[in-house]
Amino acid sequence: MICRTSLILSVTVFLTVSGSHFEGPKHGKVVVCYVASWAMFRKPPLKFSISDIDPTLCTHIVYAFAGLDEKSHTVKSLHQWLDMEQDRGNAAYKNLTSIKKNYPHVKVTLSVGGWNEGSVKFSTMASTRWKMIRFIRSVTQYLEKYNFDGLDIMWKYPTMRGGRPEDKDNFITLIKELKEAFLPYGFILSATLSNTREVISTAYDLVSLNRYLDLIYVIGYDYNVPWDKIVGASAPLGGLSKRDENNVEYTIKYMLSFGVSPDNLVLGVQFHGRTFVLKDQDVKDIEFGKTEAEINGFSGPYLNETNKYGYNEVCLELKNNSKWAYHWDRDSSTPYLRDGRRIVS
Repeated sequence: MICRTSLILSVTVFLTVSGSHFEGPKHGKVVVCYVASWAMFRKPPLKFSISDIDPTLCTHIVYAFAGLDEKSHTVKSLHQWLDMEQDRGNAAYKNLTSIKKNYPHVKVTLSVGGWNEGSVKFSTMASTRWKMIRFIRSVTQYLEKYNFDGLDIMWKYPTMRGGRPEDKDNFITLIKELKEAFLPYGFILSATLSNTREVISTAYDLVSLNRYLDLIYVIGYDYNVPWDKIVGASAPLGGLSKRDENNVEYTIKYMLSFGVSPDNLVLGVQFHGRTFVLKDQDVKDIEFGKTEAEINGFSGPYLNETNKYGYNEVCLELKNNSKWAYHWDRDSSTPYLRDGRRIVS
């Protein structure tokens, strides 16, 4: 059973009344709303700004992403105009943390890293004590300056993508030192981890991470992607066979087997679909894990991201396009759409 694990959600609507205080969810779970800062650059109707957030849905809001300066080994803004207030900037930091005035139940944290920041910068910083200390000092000052309640680290991934074998141990040292530095401030410390056993076993010491992290975010999607050239569920809840490890159930059970506390574990839920183009358009029945696909999928009409359809794009397509047929894959417990050769999982 994985019912005690929490969820990472995307959020849509913001309502505020000056001087009023609103309460959060009553279910007692941790609900982390992950905000992609670059969503404000999307074309309408998919443009998404801080003012579109509904904080009543969330217990925590994470702002993604800050970066890591590879020369000074300090945390930095990846987009000054987007994040900051000066020079008539967008002031996302200020606007987001100001939510706490009317929604005091919400904790707002900053995520550093992400796929584009890579692994090498983190590996270099964590390899030398003085570099690590400089990073930690910059983080505490940064969080305090911009009124964040904590930090999420998305290092993709220790020991990989140009990293070093010692990254696994250095990551734990970094987390331990951050936790100790955060205690006087009461900052929250979380990390976003991979979902595959190969990466988890190579990159992470789960026992130690569970000891030092307040929350562990696990990516619950991208188990199957178009460049695998096989149609599959992006976020399968169950496996296609007893030996199938590429599914949410296996990932959660694997992490729990290392003593990760269910109260610390937060399951990431995707709000997009992965797209596939069938190699053979005459295939009648789609079989996840078997039906062949081209190496690239297709993009949605608004996000314009290859291999990806946003949840909101799917809703618009279903409303405006009768060509899509809805299907359900029983083994993985996931829905998918089909329009000829095109599949959205």
